[in-house]
Amino acid sequence: MSTAITTLTSPKGQPLTLVGEAKVSPNSVYPRVEPPRGDELGPVFEMSDYELAEALRPVIFNEGKEYTVDAPSNSFVELLRADRERRTSSYTALPRSQSEQIDSTSLHALSGIIGTDNRVVRRDNTVYPMSTIAYLALASGGYSGSATMVGPSTAVTAAHVVHNGTNWLPFASVAPGTDRQDPTPMPFGSHGGYNVTVPGGWVNNAGGDARFDYAVIEFSGYGDFPGRASGWKGLWVAPDNVVTGNRMYLYGHPSDKSQPQIWGNEGNGILNGQYINFFMDAWYGDSGSGLYVYDTDGWPYVVGVLRGAAGAIGDNTKPNFGRRMTRDVFDFIVAYSAL
Repeated sequence: MSTAITTLTSPKGQPLTLVGEAKVSPNSVYPRVEPPRGDELGPVFEMSDYELAEALRPVIFNEGKEYTVDAPSNSFVELLRADRERRTSSYTALPRSQSEQIDSTSLHALSGIIGTDNRVVRRDNTVYPMSTIAYLALASGGYSGSATMVGPSTAVTAAHVVHNGTNWLPFASVAPGTDRQDPTPMPFGSHGGYNVTVPGGWVNNAGGDARFDYAVIEFSGYGDFPGRASGWKGLWVAPDNVVTGNRMYLYGHPSDKSQPQIWGNEGNGILNGQYINFFMDAWYGDSGSGLYVYDTDGWPYVVGVLRGAAGAIGDNTKPNFGRRMTRDVFDFIVAYSAL
């Protein structure tokens, strides 16, 4: 008989059931993330309702414990399958960059670090939207990856940044808008005290199914609200023509550059089912960065989460790639955050 007890509720008021002590790996290394293959190429929505509900059952870390909830209800899956617009709002009280948006007619593919390194450093870290790009600093030194503020108390990253598919990885503080060369390298603070949620489909596949390589970091009810200072980007299940027809931006914290500091570049996205391929530069440490575009309203929206690189150094035929912000990713993030 199970002895699990409910001790917490989610930001949406769902009861969280204690599973037990969380198993945490002693090491946090940058994993080599392979391109999707096999079942990972199969559309999530081809799963049965039961399979989909199980894959999207949350696995939640909070203060050394692991929690979950009962399998999502039929109504959750029905709403998930509904083809309706899904978008959250961007916001900032900070100065906004006036130089980032470029006319989409100037789109061109940029090679990754499989050719010429096209990345640039962004010293405007206290200007929106660079202010929303978060550095995930480890208490032991170093860092685990990158994230993006998408709400006052919510950040998104890749699942493999926080969980290796078997165990949780050492947890980091979240520091938006960092720059090691500034007098105050972490101008919006470094924030701990949160819960983090990954889909069951990531854990159930022990090593990580690329379809479920995304995670939610939530401070509401557990800690501070970093986004109130840094601002945040919106989330958007954008139409195909928006993903491929607008300039796409990728900025994070690559480990081959001195950190913390924001580096990145921009180019165009190439749709590949549930994934977005691109020939923009990316490196270890960039994992979890938001792939974002601007809509006609002038605001930036995250339309994907960086997963990894497909090619090897010297081979410029294979793109880097991220998980697209599809309906299942969006609904999971919203369900297990304060958005």
